[in-house]
Amino acid sequence: WQMGMEEFVFLMGYRDEIPQILGDLDVFVLPSYANEGVPQALLQALAMARPVVATRVGGIPEVVTSGVHGILCEPQQPEALAGAILRVLEHPARAREMALAGRQRVIELYSLDRMVERLEEVYYRMLGSRAESDDSHPAIDKVETSRAAPLQV
Repeated sequence: WQMGMEEFVFLMGYRDEIPQILGDLDVFVLPSYANEGVPQALLQALAMARPVVATRVGGIPEVVTSGVHGILCEPQQPEALAGAILRVLEHPARAREMALAGRQRVIELYSLDRMVERLEEVYYRMLGSRAESDDSHPAIDKVETSRAAPLQV
């Protein structure tokens, strides 16, 4: 707290009320520097239509296109990160556009419905390829993939 940031930065520890907390944020910042997959916290912030500033590491660029769904910076560049945060705060209309685009991206690519659709596609492909092979499984052979009902969620 040597920088006088205690009014602006909160280290909150474990919390259960994530949607409420995300809803109160002016900007969601994810300053990762290495080894990120697709961070759930990032997907949650985007799903809540929060403006996002993150670093260009791991799977983050797969989710956020800089300037479209949020702003990406190089890792371990605090000046660039601070500048991106200021741009979001100083241009709320543009930040809102990116936040809404980010929400739409999460709905289209990472929602539960989309994940179930992808899983169904894998199963149907597997069923189709198994039925054509010589070593097919008897239980799978009984399923007609063209008539299989979609999974219900």
